[in-house]
Amino acid sequence: MGGLTELLGDELVGVYLHGSLALGTFDPGQSDIDFLVVSERDLGVHDVERLDGLHRALGDRLDGSYLPRDVVRRYDSARVMHPHIESRGGRLFVDHHGGETVIHRYVLRKCGVVLLGPPLRELIDHIDAEQLRWGVCHVLTTWWAPMLAQSPAWLFEPPYQAYAVVTMCRVRYTLDCDDVVSKPAAAEWALAQLEPEWHSLIRRAVAREDCGYDETVAFVRATLASASC
Repeated sequence: MGGLTELLGDELVGVYLHGSLALGTFDPGQSDIDFLVVSERDLGVHDVERLDGLHRALGDRLDGSYLPRDVVRRYDSARVMHPHIESRGGRLFVDHHGGETVIHRYVLRKCGVVLLGPPLRELIDHIDAEQLRWGVCHVLTTWWAPMLAQSPAWLFEPPYQAYAVVTMCRVRYTLDCDDVVSKPAAAEWALAQLEPEWHSLIRRAVAREDCGYDETVAFVRATLASASC
């Protein structure tokens, strides 16, 4: 925290955690640390360069974004380029922020962990079911649908297949229940609500076992078809 306050000074509004740490399912051996840093203004190139140096010293488990206060308050389709870092080898760079930002803001407002700064309900406007559904559909149509057409190498890797399956469970839960829950909770819901043909696949994904490329892709396609986005 000291490094952030030193680099950003009065521009730093707050530091918050979401993802598994906020939803109560953090696994020290597997989970990333999902974070949001809120600043008073858009950060410049020099800020990003200095913060990237800080991240390289902090390890590779941090996954998050730096957003200005007004963008955190409500999604703005005209202002979607902000600093972001992916965990496990990523570098901090200015990246596109779309529907996933709406989902993250929903979780932050619902149960985000405050490390520094004002309460999140003071920073983030209410996100209704229509906005949440839009966020999920935007991720489906801009990330998952193109992936099926391109078949990138990582989709053939068992860890990513398991991630894809449980993510589709979360997608289906959110579109059906207008809420966001953890991956384990969404998988449990899916086992109770979805067709039996998917149950073995979901159980293997939860256990981080090999899901198989064809079965994983079939589940993603079925989710896209059911979403009506």
